[in-house]
Amino acid sequence: LNASAKSGIEIELLYAIVREESKFDKNVISSAGAMGIAQIMPEDFKRWSRKLNVPYKPFDIRINLLVGAMHFKEFLEKLNYDISLTICAYNAGINAVNNWLKILDYSDSDLFFEIIPYRETRNYYRRVMRSYIVYKFLFSRKT
Repeated sequence: LNASAKSGIEIELLYAIVREESKFDKNVISSAGAMGIAQIMPEDFKRWSRKLNVPYKPFDIRINLLVGAMHFKEFLEKLNYDISLTICAYNAGINAVNNWLKILDYSDSDLFFEIIPYRETRNYYRRVMRSYIVYKFLFSRKT
C-alpha cells in the first residue's frame, strides 16, 4: 500500500503487474536478470535506490515494490499517462514502445495492442489488463 500511496499508482494495477511479473515470488530472478517481486533490472534498481534513498535490497518486498511503482510512474509520465502503453513499456522497455508509436497507427488503440511486434509483450499486456480488472472488482467489493 505504501508503494501505491508514494507513487500514485493504483494498488490494483501494482498487484496486477506483480502477479504477472513474479507471481508474488520475492526471490525470483528472470533469465534477463530482473529481480524480485516487481522484476527490476539491476541498473534500474541501483538508480532508483539512490534516487529514493532506500537500501539496495532487491529482494525486500516493500523496497522492490516501491522501486517498481516509481519506475512504472516514470514511464507513465513519459507516455502521457497512458496506462496501456506504460504496461507495455514496463515489459518491453520504453524505447521499444516509442519505436512502435513511430511505425504503428495508435489512433486505433485496440488494433495497436494486437499488432505489437513482440508476442511476449502482447500477451503480457493482456494478462496484466485482465488481472487489473479482476483486482478492481475484488477491491471494490471490500469497500
